[in-house]
Amino acid sequence: DIIYDPQIAQTFLNSPKVTSQESLEDGVMVRWQPSQGATAYTVYRMHTDDVNAEWEIAGTVNAAVNYFKDTGAEGGNYKYGVAATIGDSQSPMGESSNTVYLIKAPKNVSIQNVMDGMKLTWDSVSNASFYIVERIENETGEIKRVADVTSTTYTDKSVKDFSKYSYRVNSVDNIKGWKSLRTAFSNDFYRVPPPIVESATPETSSI
Repeated sequence: DIIYDPQIAQTFLNSPKVTSQESLEDGVMVRWQPSQGATAYTVYRMHTDDVNAEWEIAGTVNAAVNYFKDTGAEGGNYKYGVAATIGDSQSPMGESSNTVYLIKAPKNVSIQNVMDGMKLTWDSVSNASFYIVERIENETGEIKRVADVTSTTYTDKSVKDFSKYSYRVNSVDNIKGWKSLRTAFSNDFYRVPPPIVESATPETSSI
């Protein structure tokens, strides 16, 4: 990763002032005040949960915009900084005064055909208050919210036999007012009902 180095920062460009950093479903939106004369901006992030963390480049944008959506953050607490550039010169970095929280997405979403439907399981996410399970109807593309659960498993009993589905599971965290969503998708899966095993009737012998 390319690390921000204040020793090479130039002073003839004003430092952009970070005005907001907002947690979204698919990343963090960072906004700042434009810096006069800039031709581009470099956006930096720091994962503040790591005591040894350093600033790293999250992305670059041209000077026509003063916002950037960071989709590369994995989850946790972050702060952002922005430096203005012109040619090979860069301003000192203007950094946010607070952090923003981004909840992690569930990992290892798996699906299994069971007797009464499709059973989903996934890994627990730290700080998740609950999970939203959504089903994608592959034939129509419709997305349906099928359950809100606090556990890491759910059985969808409303599926139709021999139909194709995929699912996504959202982590939701409303502790301290955080209401963030991160989505994990499953692979497409066919609903195939397990075979019904009939008990054998013992033969009767006649004498």
